Amino acid sequence: MGWLIWKWNFYGALLPNTFYAKGKAFLLADGLQYLGLFGLSYLLVIPAIAIMVRLRQVLAGMTPWLAFGWALTSSWLLYLFAIGGDFMEFRLLVPILPALYLGIGHFLYVTLSDQWWRHAIWGLLLLANVAHGPTFGNWYSSWPMMPIIATRSTEKAGFMSYAAQGQAIRQRIGQAAHLRMAIGGAGAFPYYARYPFTDLFGLTDPITAQTGIQVDWAPGHIKLATLSHLNAEGVNLIILRCDPISKPYPSTILDGSQIILQAMLDHEPNKWNLAQLRFLQIPLNHQFYLSCIYLQAHPRLDTLIQTGEIQEITQRL
Repeated sequence: MGWLIWKWNFYGALLPNTFYAKGKAFLLADGLQYLGLFGLSYLLVIPAIAIMVRLRQVLAGMTPWLAFGWALTSSWLLYLFAIGGDFMEFRLLVPILPALYLGIGHFLYVTLSDQWWRHAIWGLLLLANVAHGPTFGNWYSSWPMMPIIATRSTEKAGFMSYAAQGQAIRQRIGQAAHLRMAIGGAGAFPYYARYPFTDLFGLTDPITAQTGIQVDWAPGHIKLATLSHLNAEGVNLIILRCDPISKPYPSTILDGSQIILQAMLDHEPNKWNLAQLRFLQIPLNHQFYLSCIYLQAHPRLDTLIQTGEIQEITQRL
């Protein structure tokens, strides 16, 4: 009850904030594909069919704790179904795996009396769990969900993690009272930078979650903060993408993130235009530079610009 009161006070709603940030008019097709792939890859369709066949026995042997576990699992699956799943491989299913497998285990060892079927199903589940990691990306490689194996190619020599980028920004800027960043999809960055931040995609921001720009780029990221909202929040730096470039440019397109800025400008054409915005290039180390929008001036950043430690650059879309 205390958590619900806090949640209502902070977010202004009882439903999860991510429901508004991630969901729209119920992305049922995407959600069905997401859950279907999970069930097929881990062969969970097999115990699911067996449970449906023995449903009367399952219900007869239901205990309060078992009912709670199945209710928790079912409600979470319905939530993922409604929001269209996620664009990364099954990470949002991790919270319910203990309850899910405990329920399956109870069915196999308490409800199911046939030892042959019990051992066969457990063997298939074990095989699927072992085989999933090295094989999933080989037989499934299409959007809207990116297999983990497909992302490993980015973790190559010279790759700079979000945590390392956050630490580098903190070291470069240092102590800066009331400095605020806006960033999306990289929570480790502001955590290690140790500056307050506003979530560009609204996952922790109820205003963007409920009234942000509808972008529909990927399951899980379909809302975007407006420039007016970020300005009202007192944001100084907008980091559209944590993809640092390997050399500085006096004038450059925002690498891979121009679509985000264009969506912001198109949403409020009478309030914002490219000429109003300032852009900075911040060196993270001897190799990487991070481009960002300088929305509201800050004394510490102005000082670093004047001393040449941070470069102000021109941008084009």
